Amino acid sequence: MPAATLAPPARLTLQEGVARGYGAYSTLRKKIASGELPAERVGRRYVILETDLEAMVKPVVGRPTEHASVSAAIDRLVASAPRLSKEQRERLAGLLGGGAA
Repeated sequence: MPAATLAPPARLTLQEGVARGYGAYSTLRKKIASGELPAERVGRRYVILETDLEAMVKPVVGRPTEHASVSAAIDRLVASAPRLSKEQRERLAGLLGGGAA
């Protein structure tokens, strides 16, 4: 019985990664420089495993986006805050530039 062989993972240049929609050239370079995206230098070019690019763009399940978590925190704060009197609302509006004090 012949041994099963696995194909090596696809390696892409930055230009190929951009062409396949994994991000802008400058974004990929920044992620490589910060260590967020592993890459190997071959000559003057970077090559990246396609699986690393896929992992970079795949959302993490169960972890809210920054916007969603901020919105949820605001909703919790508003729900737990006491009602303001008319005078308090007017004063707050004046402080925030939304009306006369």
